[in-house]
Amino acid sequence: MKSTLSNRLPIIALGIPFVIYLLQAGGLLFSGFVTIVVCLCVVEFYNLKSEEGLAPSYILGIPLTLIICYFYSQFPYVDGAFIVSAILLLIITYHFYEM
Repeated sequence: MKSTLSNRLPIIALGIPFVIYLLQAGGLLFSGFVTIVVCLCVVEFYNLKSEEGLAPSYILGIPLTLIICYFYSQFPYVDGAFIVSAILLLIITYHFYEM
């Protein structure tokens, strides 16, 4: 079996210091990085579900992910019930739009 250390070494050498820098810098840099990572994870999750034969809604999922990341970066102490109700309102609006 081929060693994966040589494959992981660039990530170890560059990725970990970069993430530590973003954690120390905070603010908009960290929020942007987290938003990019979250969106990539959502797309990867949707691709996995598409391979299983399901049809995830990219049109609804990606914008909602961006909205959640935006609101969390701007209002980190907002109550969870408010966020859930806002998401439900967006989903209902989207379904009315499709009708």
